[in-house]
Amino acid sequence: MKNKILYIYSGGSRKKLIREVQEGASPDTMLYGFNHFKDAEFIESKGRWADLFFMSRLFYIASFEFVISPVAIPVLLVFSFIPFIKTKWIVFNINLVHTLNRKKDGFKKKLLIRVLNHSHRILCLSNFQKEALIRHGVSEEKLEFVYFGVDSTYHDSVYCGGEVILSVGKDKGRDYKNFLGAISGLDNVSIVTSKRNLEGLNVPRDVSTYFDISNSELKKLYQKAKMVVVTLNKDGGSDCSGQTVVLDAMSNGIPVIVSDRKWVRDYGLGGIVKVVSPGDPSGLRKEIDILNSDIELRKRMSILGRKKVLSCYNTTHMADHIKKYL
Repeated sequence: MKNKILYIYSGGSRKKLIREVQEGASPDTMLYGFNHFKDAEFIESKGRWADLFFMSRLFYIASFEFVISPVAIPVLLVFSFIPFIKTKWIVFNINLVHTLNRKKDGFKKKLLIRVLNHSHRILCLSNFQKEALIRHGVSEEKLEFVYFGVDSTYHDSVYCGGEVILSVGKDKGRDYKNFLGAISGLDNVSIVTSKRNLEGLNVPRDVSTYFDISNSELKKLYQKAKMVVVTLNKDGGSDCSGQTVVLDAMSNGIPVIVSDRKWVRDYGLGGIVKVVSPGDPSGLRKEIDILNSDIELRKRMSILGRKKVLSCYNTTHMADHIKKYL
């Protein structure tokens, strides 16, 4: 009898993350539901040789009934050409639309689409991902919309009403030029990001910047936040850039201002968070000033945001949704 479920990860150490989750030092968000399956195992690798490592574990991977992964597509490629391998592959779609958009029409793109059509299911975190993948030639019957979920138990559920205007996000989809233009003259502003996102920008000396901080350090910053502002480019970054930070802040009961992206509309966040046009610092400043001056509005947004995460956008609900395809 086959083993049941295998998660495949690349990037940061999930072994370390699982230990931190068990200790209460990190949220379980980046496990993508793994810890909600009693019979699941995982393998991981990182760096430029990750795909080769996964290929070396081909027979081990094939011993599982289901594989859930946003990575290791070359292994799925091999599986698609070996008919006696019955392992069912579930692609957790983080960035497929961005990947396909960058590829020129030709053999490599056609091969990737063939491989994706060999998968059991492709779990999209937004309806716009489904629509885009269909346009690229991925079979609609393979595509399912699953709401992304964050760890609703890790963050504080009561809005502390702090004093900090906080912006968080490391991927390339962030627009800190817009954010810095909007917060000119404001006090108590902090940014958590990667250094590359601030290159060439004039960051005021009184704006606090944080790079490579731990989850526990980020949690302390959330506890001091009056609001979280997520400024996004119209395109770029991951397919659903800003999703984790917005839902984390909502889970924490912190009022959120976010730039309009297709995934924001898919999640029905209008009226729960403030949605602003990308690249409009004056419009963003207007919303910041309104939130800054209205404590009752912030409290209402805090309650609505936390309620929405508890009812829809948490890792327990996400895992339950994934189980439907096993």
